[in-house]
Amino acid sequence: MKIEAEKPLLDETELHAQKQIEKKTVLIGSAKLTPGHRVFQINEKTLDCEEAKYNKEVHYTSADRRSIIVKPDCVYVMALNKKNALKRFKRANQPK
Repeated sequence: MKIEAEKPLLDETELHAQKQIEKKTVLIGSAKLTPGHRVFQINEKTLDCEEAKYNKEVHYTSADRRSIIVKPDCVYVMALNKKNALKRFKRANQPK
């Protein structure tokens, strides 16, 4: 009977430990936005271009900071509009 009672407690602690690991964020880089520009997300395989989505965090010591939700196989480009973002992406990926 004691062994059966201990198993559910172990399962709960394992789930709790996994949730804590998933919440870690890693800083890849930072950039200062040019006034009037936005960050666009371009899928490298399909060349779909859309505006990047943000998580907004408020810090009391400095101005509001936003972090971009990063998706796999996507590149992030700062540009005025979608057309310009695709142009910049194509220019950066041309063979030299």
